[in-house]
Amino acid sequence: MELRERLLEFTVKKGISVAEFERACGLSNGYVGKIRNALGRRKLEDILSAFPDLNKVWLLTGEGKMFNDTSSYVANSDHHGTSVAGNGNNVNATSALEKALESLMEQQRLTAKAQEQVDRLLSLMERMTK
Repeated sequence: MELRERLLEFTVKKGISVAEFERACGLSNGYVGKIRNALGRRKLEDILSAFPDLNKVWLLTGEGKMFNDTSSYVANSDHHGTSVAGNGNNVNATSALEKALESLMEQQRLTAKAQEQVDRLLSLMERMTK
């Protein structure tokens, strides 16, 4: 199942239209219909901010449950992010998510740079063997 299909399934379970979902997330009209299998960091943050009960792992991979288990948590949202308190622990979920996404983006940048270097080396090797 593709990301778009998971978003559509989520809107059905929430009992909202795709247009209502897009408006709630600050997405343009028709955005969901154009999604394939990737979301930008900002769009992901907008979606998770608008729907904190949506399980990020399920959304991105299809694994796990659609909804976060919120039975033992209380979520408070403000302009600084979402604070989740439960079982005596406080976690700034937005901050942790931002750090994880920044780390992922840095890893992608480094991987792309390494691939460029490999491509250059292969090109040099091909020229030397001719």
